[in-house]
Amino acid sequence: MTEPGAAGEERPDPAPRLTRRERFAFAAGALLIYLVMRLLAATWRIGGLDNFDALRGGRPVVLAFWHDRLFGLSPLIGGRLARRGHPIAVLISLSKDGELATAVGRRLGGTVARGSASRGGSAGLRRLRREVAAGATALMVVDGPRGPRHEAKPGAAMLARLAGAPLVPLTYAADRAWHLRSWDRLALPKPFARIALAVGDPIPVPRDLPAGRLAEPTARLAAELDRLDEAARREL
Repeated sequence: MTEPGAAGEERPDPAPRLTRRERFAFAAGALLIYLVMRLLAATWRIGGLDNFDALRGGRPVVLAFWHDRLFGLSPLIGGRLARRGHPIAVLISLSKDGELATAVGRRLGGTVARGSASRGGSAGLRRLRREVAAGATALMVVDGPRGPRHEAKPGAAMLARLAGAPLVPLTYAADRAWHLRSWDRLALPKPFARIALAVGDPIPVPRDLPAGRLAEPTARLAAELDRLDEAARREL
């Protein structure tokens, strides 16, 4: 695995070129998704936000969660931090689908770094490292952007090591939700759903940890996310 910033690193691919119709469609779609997120989130009955605020303590962290929790956590955590004036940063793929996610992320108040494990990921991680060093909280999808579902990848652990920030697992359970027929079975909590937010203890990733040993904190993160899923369901 090539280290971000290493000599001879390939240049990241540029963002995809969009037609005028595609730009309009993505902008309109992002606005619609953002409004639906905010309207639904306003009706949810949420437990556990105080635990999140106390654990973060105002310091930069790398928040890591499964892809199927993205819709629920984006307005709860991303929107919450942005509204309080705390910067957030997120890595989004360079695909055309990523254009829609990028527009939504920016509406939620986040700084977006484009890249993925397969296209431009090193440049994206360098951007996120700079944002975290400047005080931002990074949001990392552990099994994205294409899965397999709930199979952890090393990107979150690599960012935590590069940025010198703790890796914090995060998830939630909802008492009722829709599930899309996508690879991740994306969960959309229904109106007035009761939600239990679960935050794990920080996982340290030392700066001097060799790149070949990133599998260790990655496996620990996956196990903790599974444990937190069960704990959040019990809360309900």
